Amino acid sequence: EVIAINTKDKKLTIDSNIYTLDVNKFANELRQIETLNVEGMSDVLTKELYSQLYNLKVLETFDLSSFGKEVLDVCDTVDTVICPVPFYEISSYIGNRSNIKHLQLKGSSYLSRYMTKNLPYLRSVKISNDIFFDETNMFENSYNIKSIETPLVNSFMPFLTTFTSMQGVENVVLTPREVNISEGYFDGLSNIKTIEVKEGINYISGCVISNAPSLNT
Repeated sequence: EVIAINTKDKKLTIDSNIYTLDVNKFANELRQIETLNVEGMSDVLTKELYSQLYNLKVLETFDLSSFGKEVLDVCDTVDTVICPVPFYEISSYIGNRSNIKHLQLKGSSYLSRYMTKNLPYLRSVKISNDIFFDETNMFENSYNIKSIETPLVNSFMPFLTTFTSMQGVENVVLTPREVNISEGYFDGLSNIKTIEVKEGINYISGCVISNAPSLNT
């Protein structure tokens, strides 16, 4: 039971190997937890457990639509959700929750607009390197997003339409991919203040940021 609770990192990890957890016995430890990482189904995933997570800030789950939603219903202190690209509409679960400011999507899948529209309270979005976009305006009606971290993939170009429809975006982080960044990528995006390009980019044209004032590499 104790192995599941890391009070040093303020993290609780649950997987299918965790069969029992005495919520009352470990109430003090559970109240220190800031990150809940759900790696697999377990009988300990109950509202009795969630109600003890008084200071939960980060929910990392492989399924937002079942127990993930239950956690969010009970723990209104969560401000960050980390989950794979789902087959369901994310806004159905976090769209109306003003406490959730940050979303991290990971996994290997295609990301469609219907999954991510109408997230007005989000401030930042981070997308993993192996997610591909198949539509434009990925975060339609998500007008408070200030920061986006996204991979550079072949389907990245349509994703730029998202930036033009989200005038609040100020910071962009481009993660490594073996691609070229050429003229026109950020034309007209005067709202962007900083663009950070991480290691792994082959070529950056001087015309890339014609209307963005700062480029950090």
